[in-house]
Amino acid sequence: EKCMNIIESSAATSFMSVVTIYALFSDDVKILGFDEPADDAFVVLSSIAFFLFSLEIAVQSWCREKYLQLPDLKKLKSVQNEISWSERIRI
Repeated sequence: EKCMNIIESSAATSFMSVVTIYALFSDDVKILGFDEPADDAFVVLSSIAFFLFSLEIAVQSWCREKYLQLPDLKKLKSVQNEISWSERIRI
């Protein structure tokens, strides 16, 4: 019950909404308004957003029964593949 109150609080919902908006539009903002040297900062921010989404999924799975299904895990893996930091680590 306490876990659900935290997850469904207006502060948590608002914060994750801002993170979602960043995730949706950051690439467009980067391309339109920044030069290549700013790419590293965007990679860091996108990695933080990915971590926060992963944390949200983990907490939701812990607090709600049957929250996470196998197709959701496949989607999460596909998102992880799009983040360029995984390519930069290999270099």
